[in-house]
Amino acid sequence: MLTKTQFLQETEIAGKLNLVSKDELINAFNSKKQPSEILSSKSASFDFAKVLSLVGGGIVFLGICFLVGIYWFSLGDIGQVIVTLGSGITAFIVGSLLSYSLKQKFTGNSFHLIAGFLIPIGIFVWLSKLSPSNIGITIVASGVFLALSIIYFIFDFKLLKSNLITLFTTFYASLSYTFMFTFFFEKIDFEIINDQRLYFFASLALNISYLMLGYFLKYTSRKTASSIIFNLGFFGLLGSLLGLTIDRPILEILYVFVLSFGVYLSTRIKSGWVLAISIIYLLGYIFYLTARYFAEIIGWPVALILGGLLLIGISYFAVDLNKRFIKKT
Repeated sequence: MLTKTQFLQETEIAGKLNLVSKDELINAFNSKKQPSEILSSKSASFDFAKVLSLVGGGIVFLGICFLVGIYWFSLGDIGQVIVTLGSGITAFIVGSLLSYSLKQKFTGNSFHLIAGFLIPIGIFVWLSKLSPSNIGITIVASGVFLALSIIYFIFDFKLLKSNLITLFTTFYASLSYTFMFTFFFEKIDFEIINDQRLYFFASLALNISYLMLGYFLKYTSRKTASSIIFNLGFFGLLGSLLGLTIDRPILEILYVFVLSFGVYLSTRIKSGWVLAISIIYLLGYIFYLTARYFAEIIGWPVALILGGLLLIGISYFAVDLNKRFIKKT
């Protein structure tokens, strides 16, 4: 934002260079548009440019996949590694140069989007060409994604400071955790592994880490990544807790308080996403309870009618809550 003195100096220079006329300045000054409307329109066009750039990167990635798929077997081992891992590394270098040296961050993100998917594919293609090993595929995959998450973390916090790189770092770390968890349960032969609750507990731990990471990133320059990771963590958290409550009456009662806390949290942090996620789970939970406890007693038609009326009431409550506590300035 320019100061008053800077604005007047810039206006004077623009007038002398005939970049703007006196009438244009008067019309702009008399405009009835609010500052927020002007800023939001500029922000919207800039956001559209960034989205368009990322979509372009995604299309390039798909094009590479189709092209390589057509000529895959004729490329040979070395060619397969070059077009996957080599292309991924090249895209990462180009994206880093654009983001760090030329300060073209959103254009660089297009190349980082390509690299983020091609590099792990290329690594596994390269590993498949090596001699067979006794090491399990799950532990190898866990190690690969752990190494990628560390490398991306170093580049992110030391050089690039990019929301997209932060998301890829989190994605790789999550895959490493998932493969490590799978490897651990492959090595034990207890009846406990047949209990689905263990998988929900593992998911619960992962989503709590998402919430913590999202909260931490809120105080950095990665606000977009913070919002995405936090909302994903909250969505997964409610899903994990729902899985732990199924067929357990006491926990089913407590889950209602969890959903109520989610609605309350949305009003405290002014988050429409947290409210929407809480309402979605609340609606699904109503149908679950209806099917489990009331469908056989009152019949499906009546259960559907009651469920529909509850949905109407909840939708009204959600819209009113959003207007009064979240969108209220």
